[in-house]
This record gives sequence, structure tokens and C-alpha cells, in this order.
Amino acid sequence: MAKKGDTWPNLFYWLVNLYPVYLGILVAWVLSHFNVIPEQLKIERFDTVISSIISVCIMTIGFFFTIITIFITLFERKVMKFLMEHRGHELLTQYFLVPILAGGILIFYCFYLGIITGASSLLSQNSVAVLIALGLIFTVGVSRIGTCLLVILRLIANEFRSEASIESDKVTRIKPEDLFQTENE
Repeated sequence: MAKKGDTWPNLFYWLVNLYPVYLGILVAWVLSHFNVIPEQLKIERFDTVISSIISVCIMTIGFFFTIITIFITLFERKVMKFLMEHRGHELLTQYFLVPILAGGILIFYCFYLGIITGASSLLSQNSVAVLIALGLIFTVGVSRIGTCLLVILRLIANEFRSEASIESDKVTRIKPEDLFQTENE
């Protein structure tokens, strides 16, 4: 058990929960300092690339908000109670927060790049590195949410399956002659 004021658990907590951000920063640093990308990069039809990135980010963030509202409706289910008891809601909050914030920043950065490049479509090395890093942070965050959601959906399916088996046991215990009788008879 970690004592209050112990720095190692806090450091471990920040390393584990924010690794997409650290990975994106590391990739941006490597791309900009080791000359992996040319100093000036011309991308043909850059406006189409930017609009595609923006639309994918907006659709994904909208999907996340839909998932959050579905989780709110499932609040009284056993799976959600289990997550609340084991502090899973904090983990879900952090998992959802990173790609939503990274996607929002990526959208604004794409608008910024569209304004500064104009018709020339020339990008500097650092601009491309930041764009790739933000895209990586967003993608890794989305994949983390995806794996977490698959586990939660599997738990919810098992919960519904167990409820359905209880109902099917009740149905099999009914005698065939009682099946068509009403309460008045």
C-alpha cells in the first residue's frame, strides 16, 4: 500500500494514464530533431487532408459522447455498479478525456494549419511533427477506449445472458397444461 505523500505511485499513475500524450511528445521530438521529415513539405490537396482529419475527429468525438450517454442510462446495471465500486469510473473518465481533448486540439490545429498554409500547401517540419503527434495521441486514446469498451460490453452481455437464463428457467418450470390457462379458470 502506498502511503500518502509517496511520489512513486503518483509517478506510476501519471505514466500509465497519460502514456498516449508522452508517446505523442516523443514522436514529435524525434521527427523534428532527427530530420526524418524534410524542412519544407508540400502536400498536394492539403485542404482535403485537413477536412478529412477534422471530420473523422468530429465523428469520433460525437461517438464518444453517445457512448457516455449510453453509460449514463446503464447506471443501475450490475456492471456499472461494479465499475463504480472498483473506481472504474475514474479510469473511464481519463480514457475518454485524453482523445476528446486531443481531438479538439487536433481540430483547432488543422484549422490553424489551413489558415497559415493557404494555397501554397507548404508545411514546415515542426508543423508536420505536431500534426503527426496529435494524430497519434488521438489514435492511441481511441484504441484504449475501444479495448475498454469491448471489456465492458462483454460484461454487459454476460449480465444480460445470466438474466435471460433465469427467465428461461422460469419458463421451463411451467407445466405445459398451465401454459394456456388464465387466472379466471
